[in-house]
Amino acid sequence: MIAKHAATLCSNESVLVAIDLQESLLRALPNSESFLRSTRLLLQGAQVLGIPLLVTTQNRDKLGGVTQELADLLPKENAWLDKLCFSCAEASSFLVQLQALQRRQVVLCGVETHICVCQTALGLLAAGYQVHIVADAVAARFQRDHELGLKKMFQVGVLPSSVEMALYEWVGEAGNTAFRAILPLIKAHQNERKELGSHAK
Repeated sequence: MIAKHAATLCSNESVLVAIDLQESLLRALPNSESFLRSTRLLLQGAQVLGIPLLVTTQNRDKLGGVTQELADLLPKENAWLDKLCFSCAEASSFLVQLQALQRRQVVLCGVETHICVCQTALGLLAAGYQVHIVADAVAARFQRDHELGLKKMFQVGVLPSSVEMALYEWVGEAGNTAFRAILPLIKAHQNERKELGSHAK
């Protein structure tokens, strides 16, 4: 058997981090519906495949909790890691939970691309983790900031991914139990995108 490249996501080596999926922040996104659909698929897939999930909020007392549209896929509120620093990597409680999982790959989704997502990615790289950004499950209020955030991360060694890339890499092959569980979720997501596309014409 040929070994997988070290940059290939593995379900038993990955942690998914959902950064600041708060209603007050998501309301300001120009593409919030598309972002929520992609993020939902990623969270669903991670849940089915047993990928550990860490959820952060930014200053929850002032900015509020996570959006209800994703709440059913997230742990209970008392499990969220609230922070004031923009980088999750600078929050000691976050690092303690991440280190306890003993996994080398960290997959990031959430908002905003150029602030908390970018600073977290850079901090985790500095801490020795392999960091993957799910580009269709991160977002910012302004496209320019989103693009610059992605560009900076990719230039310094963060690995680009998409929701489907991550799911298919985690699954690894067709025909196994994981693939059969994930495929209906992907198909439902694709059909939803097609329907929305036809309505937009």
